[in-house]
Amino acid sequence: MTENENFLEQEEKFLKELLEKYRTENQKEEINLEKEIQELEEEMKRMEEENPNIIEESKDF
Repeated sequence: MTENENFLEQEEKFLKELLEKYRTENQKEEINLEKEIQELEEEMKRMEEENPNIIEESKDF
């Protein structure tokens, strides 16, 4: 597994947990979890295409 794949898996896991927590706290608001994850993955891919070093740069934070 490459570093990028590992990073993306960690991000996806974090975002799933965050969305699940939000869902639990805001049950009246309906969230399409799969759609949200897909949109986030697409955004991450776009960011990586625009700047292939984005993962390396994010480690500075």
